[in-house]
Amino acid sequence: MTVATVARARDGFSLIELMVAVVLLAVGLLSMAGMSSYAMTRIRMTKVDTRRAAVVASTIEQLRAKMADRTGFDSVAAVPASTPITMQGYKVWYDITDVGPDFDLKTITIYTEGVGYRAGWQTAARDTFVVTFARPMR
Repeated sequence: MTVATVARARDGFSLIELMVAVVLLAVGLLSMAGMSSYAMTRIRMTKVDTRRAAVVASTIEQLRAKMADRTGFDSVAAVPASTPITMQGYKVWYDITDVGPDFDLKTITIYTEGVGYRAGWQTAARDTFVVTFARPMR
């Protein structure tokens, strides 16, 4: 080994090696930034979905309480889209269809409209849920 070879081995990184390392580091950091943005969007969407599910569950429980006996089952009425119920920032309305022999079943289609993610945030997203109730025996 000559003195020049030993001296060159101690020089450290070349400019090209340093540039490659910086580019790799930049790509990694940008990927992490993109993933954190995606994660925040998913968290926001999950919060919206959870709130909408709570509104639907509350509506179903209210309907179940109204239809606890035969009189309530026969007298429950639809809520039209022109006069929706507002719950937690969501508009809720529903249609009722009598089905089955002797109309012993009611199929209720629940519609919700409110903040959601369809074409961007703050758009009015509309969802539909269907539930069927049987006439109480008592």
